Amino acid sequence: ISLFQDAEITYEEVLSAVRTIAHLLKVSKQTLDDLPQLRSVINGRLLNGLKRAEDTQLLFGSGVGVNLHGIYPQATAFVNPSTKTNPKNGLDIIRLAMLQVTLADLNPTGHVLHDIDWTDIELIKDAQTGGYLFSNPFGTLEPRLWGLPVAQTNQNAMLGNFLTGSFADGAQIFDREDANVVISTENADDFEKNMVSIRAEERLALAVYRPQAFVKGSLTVAP
Repeated sequence: ISLFQDAEITYEEVLSAVRTIAHLLKVSKQTLDDLPQLRSVINGRLLNGLKRAEDTQLLFGSGVGVNLHGIYPQATAFVNPSTKTNPKNGLDIIRLAMLQVTLADLNPTGHVLHDIDWTDIELIKDAQTGGYLFSNPFGTLEPRLWGLPVAQTNQNAMLGNFLTGSFADGAQIFDREDANVVISTENADDFEKNMVSIRAEERLALAVYRPQAFVKGSLTVAP
């Protein structure tokens, strides 16, 4: 007895452009004379800023101009796939979103939530015992929801929303140029103010193979 149904997959050729992502900051010219301080500035503030700029593009890039086309804009809107269950809260919505991904013949591998929303979930307590339902204040367990890891972000656009999907199979990042650092003393009024501009940039492309691999929506249940 066959348990599988033959399915025909249709492919469409889509061009995914390589984009440059950059982050710039200014420091005093004297910083160049202090190599340990310069190294800490680059490894800390500069590269962390570049990482945040990268996260913003990968999640929310508009695809217009020099922007990547991020996962969230391409994700499929949440539509309750169950005829028997109506979501009562955000946790129900996320579980049903996982089902929506599964019904698209994909395996959900994780969630993306805002730090505030995940904190609210972690602080949910049992009404009778007062014990935490989703967390242990003294533990070091990886954040997980419905068995899948939770990636937390403080991107404002994610507040009150969620992204669930098959991150392993639904999208891929192509690194075309690793992060590199350029230093200039001739940007804007740097020479006049005895400042130095330090710029970090990288080049990459993002391919979203199937928008159905990702489901997005609000954590608030519609009245």
